[in-house]
Amino acid sequence: MSLDDDLLQLLSDNLRLGEAIYTLGSQQPNWIVRIAPEGIYVETERSRDRGAGPKRVPAEMLTKAWERLTVRGVLTNKELVAADDLNVKRSSFVCAALAQLPGVVVTSTRPITLSYQR
Repeated sequence: MSLDDDLLQLLSDNLRLGEAIYTLGSQQPNWIVRIAPEGIYVETERSRDRGAGPKRVPAEMLTKAWERLTVRGVLTNKELVAADDLNVKRSSFVCAALAQLPGVVVTSTRPITLSYQR
């Protein structure tokens, strides 16, 4: 699965390469290395310490989370992990990335909850 053109553009316009975005709950930095149709490549403190390089957060995870948020108007990181149809492994990063997009508001950090206002 690839990011559709609209979501790819939104992410490209609102996430800055090389800058850290922080997880909403624990404030862990994630550095955006690349945004591509197949996903977002991210470094964490751990991957930097190990010299492991960036890891890809797959487009499917971002797409499913964005669709759920924009359709329902609310999304939690717990839902991303627990819902059988979502199964997003990098839920904290996905929520932090989506929180950077226009219309998305962080309504809670414990539990992480996003709302979308059109």
